[in-house]
Amino acid sequence: MRDTLIDLDCESPRGGPFTGYLSSRDLLETRFVQVAAVGHRASSHGRRISKYDREHIHLSVLEAGKVKIFQGDREVSLQPGDIAIFDAAKPYHFVIETSFVQTVVRVHREDLAKRLPNIHDFTARRIPGGKGAGRIASTHIREVYNQLDDISPENARMVQRNLLDIVACAVSDPEPRLSPMFREHQHLLLQRIMWFVEENLFNDDLTCESVARAVGISERYLRKLCSTCGYSLSERILNRRLEEASQRLSYANAVKAPITSIAYDCGFKDTAHFSRAFKAKFGMTPRDFRNCSA
Repeated sequence: MRDTLIDLDCESPRGGPFTGYLSSRDLLETRFVQVAAVGHRASSHGRRISKYDREHIHLSVLEAGKVKIFQGDREVSLQPGDIAIFDAAKPYHFVIETSFVQTVVRVHREDLAKRLPNIHDFTARRIPGGKGAGRIASTHIREVYNQLDDISPENARMVQRNLLDIVACAVSDPEPRLSPMFREHQHLLLQRIMWFVEENLFNDDLTCESVARAVGISERYLRKLCSTCGYSLSERILNRRLEEASQRLSYANAVKAPITSIAYDCGFKDTAHFSRAFKAKFGMTPRDFRNCSA
């Protein structure tokens, strides 16, 4: 299945013929692709991921059927109306047992990052479309798609901004089981923390202590607050630096930037530690990763 948004390997689970249809339309820089197909499995592999993919986040609104999406260590099952948000820069896998219809929206990573500073955590994230902000976002995405031909150039930018604002609202809406932990002031504080980390990610002095001092809380409270997200702040900083390094290793093929320089530029003080951490996360050394991305 091929499109400037979708470049996947597809196969029928029963070995029969694969048939499907897709149609793409644009709202300025935001691309909408409606996909209808028989049951199948589809995969985006690491070697297919391009610089173009690394600039985008995908939103999938399921119109009909049932879909499972796998990315990293996460798995989500979608019912009609649900939204999935997943990272186009990382491998993912779809399992569709029956015929389905979905609308996929490609948005610029940076446009969402301005609204969601922890956007890098949203791999295979399900947004229930049955009620609340999720239902509003699901309905709004479908309505924008249906009205694209009638949106004037003068209003296009405003419609695009409103769409991103509504999606960000739905994504950041706390899950019911976490709501006691995420009172409004805690949620806003977490956003401030994540913003500070992103803004200072490549500073080799970035630590839990420096972040706590910058946002005006104790280091102990910062660690407790971040633990409600399922990871420590130190883990987040390390993973984000490794993700950035992996992207630079891919981008750097044309200019052959030294691996040591990339490590230092991404906030690592010790290249041996960088190599060990990189191999632990990606299963290969930085040099092997660069060669595989060539």
